[in-house]
Amino acid sequence: MNPDELRGIMVRIKNIGIGYYDPTMLDYRFNEGPRSRWLTGEIFVEKGLENALNVGS
Repeated sequence: MNPDELRGIMVRIKNIGIGYYDPTMLDYRFNEGPRSRWLTGEIFVEKGLENALNVGS
């Protein structure tokens, strides 16, 4: 996959991307070898987690 910054997991709250793609796959602890370079994904949160955002500090 190209570019490299799109590899990993993106969390979206109400369809808004929070931060950047996380290349650690949200701290996935199993070694998948070269396959990890081919993966990308997005997690859509429809309800909750808004209070976890720290906006403006």
